[in-house]
Amino acid sequence: MKTELTPESLSAVAARGSAVMRKLAESNEALAQKVAELEAEVAGYKRSERVRELAESMEEKGLNSDLSMDEKIASIAKYKDLDQVEAAIKMAGSGSVDLASVSDDPAPGADPTEDFHQFCVSGYSNA
Repeated sequence: MKTELTPESLSAVAARGSAVMRKLAESNEALAQKVAELEAEVAGYKRSERVRELAESMEEKGLNSDLSMDEKIASIAKYKDLDQVEAAIKMAGSGSVDLASVSDDPAPGADPTEDFHQFCVSGYSNA
């Protein structure tokens, strides 16, 4: 059985079709807005996690030891660019830096009777 398309049936289909299209567009827009909200929420969680990791790194290095972990987290969270904070933490040490070491053992191949070496080790000159 074939149905004939009449102008009335075509206009009814067109009217129904446009209503369905509007409804789908609204639904699509709502879903896109929800996706944007969820992406922002995930970004917030990721940032919070990174702030906590940076605070833990500070704790391990003994930086700002006068602050509690929560205070460190609050302090770091104020910064917009966490990459700069991370770079600063990496550059910072625990407060003690070994610039040199002193030993009374001569360096391999050094002449222990050399005047300069004797002066450095004992404080006296052979001359």
